[in-house]
Amino acid sequence: MAKFRLQPVLTLRKYREQLRQRDLAVALGEEQRRKDAVLRLADLRREQTDVFRGQQQTGPLDMQAVVAQRQYLGLLGREIGFRLRGVAQAERETARRRGDMTDAMQDRKAVEILEDRFRQRLRRDEDRREMAELDEVSLRIVAAGPKVDA
Repeated sequence: MAKFRLQPVLTLRKYREQLRQRDLAVALGEEQRRKDAVLRLADLRREQTDVFRGQQQTGPLDMQAVVAQRQYLGLLGREIGFRLRGVAQAERETARRRGDMTDAMQDRKAVEILEDRFRQRLRRDEDRREMAELDEVSLRIVAAGPKVDA
């Protein structure tokens, strides 16, 4: 049986696709980790804002505490902004790696199509050979003629 000459290329392309899938999984994990960190900070800021509002309603207004609380909330807001830029960067990296994986999938698929065509051609050739053999056997049977016992 004939051997598909591009089998090493197909193997290499499958391996590259697997690497791209792993790279994408790593990028997705990093993106999610960054998003989770931003959400935790946003929750913390929301909680601190609620605490601050509760303190303002229960007692006398302490201006130093108000200033300190505003500074802290401002710092949290800046940190959230900084982290959001990191999330955007991670999303761009994820999109790039997703594109790389798509390209690798297309490369693999192109060679698989060639392999399928090769296999189909082999099957057609084998079918032709079998038909030729069957035709030859049939011709021999007809040429031998019927045997009559007398």
